[in-house]
Amino acid sequence: MEFIMTPTAAASLRELDFTFIDLFAGIGGLRLGIEAVGGTCVFSSEWDRYCQKTYSAWHGEVPHGDINAIDIASIPDHYLLAAGFPCQPFSIAGVSKKNALGRPHGFKDATQGTLFFRLATIIQLKRPPVLLLENVKNLRSHDRGRTWEVIKGTLDDLNYRVFDRSAGVEVTRLERFLYRVSYGGRSVEFELNDLSNVKPPAYAIAPDEIYIGPIFDDSALRFFLIYNPRLKIFHYVLDETARAAEQFMAARQTRRILIGKRTGFAFYRDLRRDRKILIGVFEGNARVNNAFDGPFDQLPDNFIEGDVLQKALIEVEPTLAGRIDRYGGLADGSGRFLIGPYAYYRTEQDLMPFHACAIDKTIPAEDYYACFVMDVTSEATLAVRRQAERATQKPARKPSLKRSKSKR
Repeated sequence: MEFIMTPTAAASLRELDFTFIDLFAGIGGLRLGIEAVGGTCVFSSEWDRYCQKTYSAWHGEVPHGDINAIDIASIPDHYLLAAGFPCQPFSIAGVSKKNALGRPHGFKDATQGTLFFRLATIIQLKRPPVLLLENVKNLRSHDRGRTWEVIKGTLDDLNYRVFDRSAGVEVTRLERFLYRVSYGGRSVEFELNDLSNVKPPAYAIAPDEIYIGPIFDDSALRFFLIYNPRLKIFHYVLDETARAAEQFMAARQTRRILIGKRTGFAFYRDLRRDRKILIGVFEGNARVNNAFDGPFDQLPDNFIEGDVLQKALIEVEPTLAGRIDRYGGLADGSGRFLIGPYAYYRTEQDLMPFHACAIDKTIPAEDYYACFVMDVTSEATLAVRRQAERATQKPARKPSLKRSKSKR
């Protein structure tokens, strides 16, 4: 987050009795923290209808919709403006995904990248003394620093001061998940959610598979990231050690394929093990980049042991040797390797090749798990996918390796 104030605001905020607005609010997590220190929310905005439902359940109000359609004059006066303005066009994962899909990022993203300027207009007209804006790791380096120059310059022109390291703000890592933020002789400590003890039960991982780590996706579903070194493929297996926040309905043609009513995630009920493998993400969600666009950008950075992920990625794509860190990030910080073995589907029929492959007796038993990968690199796995697609008489979809590209 970036904490931004007018020169006279800091002293007043210490009274901890203030009003705020919650923009690009998601499901309201940031609101919880602000209310905990005395803030009173007087306005909220979130365009995603599913997030609106969850927000309403948590906070008792339905946020206003599209920020571009809101009459700024109708927004109540407030002391603090909190905004999780879309990070996807600027974050490492977001830029990597948009590059992989051949879509523009940063300010060139006409849907999400320009929302900062709408936010700036609201700030200019309402003049709140304090701004609390979402930050992402890639924001300062995106487009060789030019993106941050525009954002910082806009805030400077509006007479706001950005509080960062150069202003005396220090962030200290005390323990693996414990941090301290200090400024002006005062400090606060906070602890990140620790999933390091989350382990897959015996039924959720095959003997020849490697467990990479747990994933808590934006969709509120949890996964185990699994790697098969012989086939050189990854799977996202649903974590059912805790109750999944989803209701499933079976596909019309086979009960082996389950589709989430809330998320649209499609799973295959493994014929060999009592587990559900993610095989599909609804294409419409991927296009709008919402919370149900798939777990590709939620890799378990904080819970990866040693270089297990790095080694797996290099096995899949040897050209990455010497180019990625142990988290799969490119050395220059411009992007990261994306793990998206599932399909982007439009209809249930798009998911049927997975089932056709799984029950095809002509496919070698040792290649069975290659049936559940859409994006592949090995010739053996390619052969399995093509065979399954021929079995359903569907034209083959060109496989593509989802990996981060240069942000330029």
